[in-house]
Amino acid sequence: MSDLPFVPYEDDEPYIFVSYAHADEDMVYPIITRLHEMGYHLWWDAGIGGGDDWAETIGQHLYDAAVMLLFLTPKSIASDFVLDEIHFARELKTKIVCVTFDTTELTHGLLLRLSRFQRIAYFSHNEAYFYKKLLESMSDKLGTAKKFTEEGIEYGIEDDAVTIKKYYGKIKDVVIPNVHEGKPVIEIKGHAFSGKYPVAHITIPASVIYIHENAFADAAHTYLHNLIIHCQHNSTAERYAKEHKIQYTDQEAP
Repeated sequence: MSDLPFVPYEDDEPYIFVSYAHADEDMVYPIITRLHEMGYHLWWDAGIGGGDDWAETIGQHLYDAAVMLLFLTPKSIASDFVLDEIHFARELKTKIVCVTFDTTELTHGLLLRLSRFQRIAYFSHNEAYFYKKLLESMSDKLGTAKKFTEEGIEYGIEDDAVTIKKYYGKIKDVVIPNVHEGKPVIEIKGHAFSGKYPVAHITIPASVIYIHENAFADAAHTYLHNLIIHCQHNSTAERYAKEHKIQYTDQEAP
């Protein structure tokens, strides 16, 4: 069994129950880890203690869950444990969100049982779009889904302006727009670009008038000195780059 990516959630806030086959950990763990990094709570059977009754623990956590995230693979649909979880979730009327992979063909029985639930296909070449759809599908049970562009930027809407809250994408050349949903983009929040996902160039438009001290630093306050900031005649961005010894230029990103 693989090392756990994080500790399964045990508290009172809404959480996601993860249904999967253990043999699929290599596919499942990266996805639930991304959700965890985005601030979502998740529980899966790794949270069962050594002396716990397996069925009671699974049943209780599924009963309490806000949504069930079901990973549909050839191995999971052949698992009696996964099928039991599907049946119980349907009896509870728990919302089920399904993630499918290219190689998965559902049986007629599963197609019937899951016909009322959304299925989202995972494609590694377009992860930002996948996570956008996944979060939107769970937003009614877990609160407002985070606002993403297909490039992986999470926006925050504050009064009549927009902020950049976090970058989750894997594109190396990021362009921040002047306007998002008709409102000016004015601020880059702390740790928005933390360095976990590599960015080589970032274009900051003239509309951005405030950049948080740690906007381009990780939790250890290590700044991204390999980054090049394209200022577009933005004095705020130029001053920030100079103060934190980050390369900058007025030229457009390549």
